Amino acid sequence: MQLDLTTISIVSAFCAAICGLLLILARCQYPEAKFVWWWIASNVAFVVASLLLSRCQDHGLLHQISFAMMTFHPALIWTSTRMNGAHLVTSLVIFAGPAFVALAAFASSESRLLTSGTAHAFVGSAYLLATAYSIVFHPAQPKVPARFPLAGLCLLHALALGFALPVLSRLSDASPSTVHAAAELLQFEALLFILGSTIFVTAAMRESREADQRVKAETDELTGILNRRGFLDRAERALKRCRKDGTPCAVALFDLDYFKEINDTYGHATGDSALRAFIETAQRSMRSNDLFGRVGGEEFAALFPGADAPAALSLADRIRQSWIRSGRKIDGCDVNSTMSGGVVALHDDQSLEELLALADQGLYLAKKAGRNRIELATNDKPAPPTSQTCLA
Repeated sequence: MQLDLTTISIVSAFCAAICGLLLILARCQYPEAKFVWWWIASNVAFVVASLLLSRCQDHGLLHQISFAMMTFHPALIWTSTRMNGAHLVTSLVIFAGPAFVALAAFASSESRLLTSGTAHAFVGSAYLLATAYSIVFHPAQPKVPARFPLAGLCLLHALALGFALPVLSRLSDASPSTVHAAAELLQFEALLFILGSTIFVTAAMRESREADQRVKAETDELTGILNRRGFLDRAERALKRCRKDGTPCAVALFDLDYFKEINDTYGHATGDSALRAFIETAQRSMRSNDLFGRVGGEEFAALFPGADAPAALSLADRIRQSWIRSGRKIDGCDVNSTMSGGVVALHDDQSLEELLALADQGLYLAKKAGRNRIELATNDKPAPPTSQTCLA
């Protein structure tokens, strides 16, 4: 049985409505995914346009209106993607495409059906190509696996819109039967796109939540850096790479001196500010590939891939000296905070736990020697400081 345009349009509208309801249910399950409301709105636009298309007579006014309304579908999908990346979208951009399709139809005295269909095809494909690019390449988009098939669907839908209707229409000198055949094909392809995109948008919401939960589980709530669990997990992987590649590596532990006195004298708010200020200072003094995390109240750990003992000592002391300057005033208070540290370099197949224990011994030595200093763990004898390996 061959389906005509009216039947396909009604079926497409029904399926799009069901997919919209499924997305609403998914939005209730993942309330943080606010961008989905725009994707739901795109389904509503498709339902309205499909119902209008099913009521069209040849070259009737509803053809032009339905094509203009159909253009809202990719426009709102593009808007949803932009909102997912925390970008503002002006209403001018959303309405510009549908308005152009409507004006193109009414500006043409002949073949309005072909003109509006062609305008919709190219404007819609432009929205979809921009959507596919943004999903995959924009740095603010969530890096979830479902983005690749979703972007692929947008790309295929854009290609179908961009070539099917104009090409097929011109091949037959814009005969109404060919235009209808192309419209039926595009409507069926759009139905497949809506079904597939609903699946992968829902998958993206689930994967994004799982990724957020992983980040929260590894992040210190107060300071925003890696917590103990996150640091240990990432440091273990980095240490394994260093062992495999045969490159040097070092671990350091830092502790803010007399931190309890800061809390007792100036209040916990100032103490929290001191922690955040120390993190900013340390991160400015570290390299891009170094790992840094909060492993205790005022205790921090760092891993320096590619740094031997002298280089690690220099890196740690650079942080200490920077904090002497930055820790003088916190929230307008003269706290004059300093920090002590212990450093150990990787030897043979030492585990991360062993390195942290040795670095803690170095930290104890620094505290015992009067604080505001960096000490190397006792099993590491510092080599003559002739090399500043990996300090850049």
